[in-house]
Amino acid sequence: MDSLKGCLSAEEATRAITQAITVANENIHVTTIPLSDGGEGMMHALMKANNGDYVTMQAHDALMRPISAAYGLSQDHRTAYIEAAATCGLSLLSERERNPLLTTTYGLGEQIRDCLSRGCKKIILGLGGSATNDCGLGLLQALGCSIHTTSGGNSVCSGKDLAKIVSIDTSPLHSLFQEVELLTACDVKNELYGPRGAAYIFAPQKGANQAMVAELDKGMKHLTTLTRGEKSAARKGAGAAGGLGFCALHFLHGKLCSGIELVLQATRFHDIIQSASLIITGEGKSDRQTLMGKLPSGVLAAARKQHIPVVLMAGEVQELADLQRAGFYKLININEGFGTDRDYNMQPIVAYNRLQTATRNLLRQLCLAL
Repeated sequence: MDSLKGCLSAEEATRAITQAITVANENIHVTTIPLSDGGEGMMHALMKANNGDYVTMQAHDALMRPISAAYGLSQDHRTAYIEAAATCGLSLLSERERNPLLTTTYGLGEQIRDCLSRGCKKIILGLGGSATNDCGLGLLQALGCSIHTTSGGNSVCSGKDLAKIVSIDTSPLHSLFQEVELLTACDVKNELYGPRGAAYIFAPQKGANQAMVAELDKGMKHLTTLTRGEKSAARKGAGAAGGLGFCALHFLHGKLCSGIELVLQATRFHDIIQSASLIITGEGKSDRQTLMGKLPSGVLAAARKQHIPVVLMAGEVQELADLQRAGFYKLININEGFGTDRDYNMQPIVAYNRLQTATRNLLRQLCLAL
C-alpha cells in the first residue's frame, strides 16, 4: 500500500489489511512488501531492502523551523537514501501554514550536504510529498550557492523569490558533486511551467490560490530564462516537487527516474510475487493521475507480466473507467456507502476500520472468508 495522505501511513494501511485477512482466514499466507513511488516511504522501503543505517540530524522544515530529520545510508555508507518529505514535506505543516510562496527546500539541501560530508558517492533522492515550489533555490543555498535577488539581503529563498532572481553562483557545486551520482526518484511527468507545470497542477494542493499559482509560474519561467534552462524545464518530471526535478537536472546534473520502478527493482518485487495469487495495493485517492507513475500503476504493470490479479483500494475513486481500462481486477472505494463527511472519513481510526471492512468484503466475494 501507499499512504492514505493525511490519514494513515503506508505501514498502517498495510497492517489494517493484513490483520483483516489473517483473522478471516488463518490459512491465507500474506506477504507485505514496503514500496514507494518516490514520495514518503521510499527511504524505508530501500533501507529494508538494503539493511542500511539511519542518520538523524538537525535540519530545517519548509518554514525554516529546526527539526530532527532522518535519511538512510547503505551498508557500505556509499549510497544515501533521502526523502524531500522528511524536511520540506507537506505533512509537516498544518493546513493554515501551507503557502508555496513562503516554503523552502533549504532543509533538504542540509541533508544532502551532510551525506556528502560522510563520503557518499551516490544519492537516491525521493521527490514526492513536498510543500515547496521554489525550484530548489533553498536547497542550492544550503549547498553553498549564492543567490542574488532584487530585494537584496541574504535571506533563504522561497517561492516568492523566483521572479526576483538576478544571479546564481553555482560554483560550489562543482567540488561537492565531483564523482557523485544523483538519481532522482519521481512519480510525475509534468514539465516545469505552463498549464501542465508545477504551479498550475500541484501548487493548489500546497495552499496556493489562483493569484499565487500565476506568480509562481511566472517566477519559474523567469528562472528558466535567466539560467538558460529551457531544455531542462521541458523535460518530463522537471515540475516534480515544485521544480525540484528541474533543480536536480539543471543545477545538480542528476538523472530523473521512475520512483516506483526504482523501488520495485531494489525490493526484488518481481521475484517475490511469483507465487502470489492476489495482490492488494492502494492509496488515498485514485484517479487518472494514478496511472501516471504512481505506486499502484507500477504494481499493476509488474503483476500483469505474471498474470496476477491486482485489487486497488482507495479512500476515494474517481475516473473509474480509466482505471478499469488499465486492468485492475477490482477497484474498491473503502468509503462507499458510508456518507460524504470527508473530515469524519479522514479520521485514522475510521480509515483503518474501513480498510478492514473492505478487505473482509473482498474475501467474501472471493469465497475466502471462513
